[in-house]
Amino acid sequence: MTTNTHPYLQWYNGGLALARSILRCNQAAQDILQTAFTKTLTGSRLPTDEAAQRVWFFKVIRNACIDSLRFQQRFQAEESAELFATTIDEIDPIEQSERQQWVRQALLQLTSEQREILVLRDVNELSYADIAQVLQLNSGTVMSRLHRARLAMREQLLNLDRQSSLVQR
Repeated sequence: MTTNTHPYLQWYNGGLALARSILRCNQAAQDILQTAFTKTLTGSRLPTDEAAQRVWFFKVIRNACIDSLRFQQRFQAEESAELFATTIDEIDPIEQSERQQWVRQALLQLTSEQREILVLRDVNELSYADIAQVLQLNSGTVMSRLHRARLAMREQLLNLDRQSSLVQR
């Protein structure tokens, strides 16, 4: 018995992580992912090879997130920060380990640009060339931004560790 599953489903978790990193809201990220899947099911000019499909799928998610943020800024400028602020309570129970909470807290302290590039590379394991296509940058810029994002992430994790040490005293 064969299963008829959509090939893009294999990137669901990575797509959700990308949308969460941009929008900082689990519910909005899930909505964006549904939109992306709808677009893949109804699209007429989809890439044919899997690598190009993967890049295209993440690009659709990113663009939908940016559109969503623009819409929110236009109509709810003052409330948007509260609407998109992710709390630890919204994380799935599986993600409740202390380390994962620290990583999530540290990610939330980064700029959206830094979160986005880290998620594309370290969570979704896209190549520099693929990230360059998704973000519409050259590969050198991707590498330097990724380096700066990792340094910022490291600093945030060290700050959380210092804060934790002070609380435990």
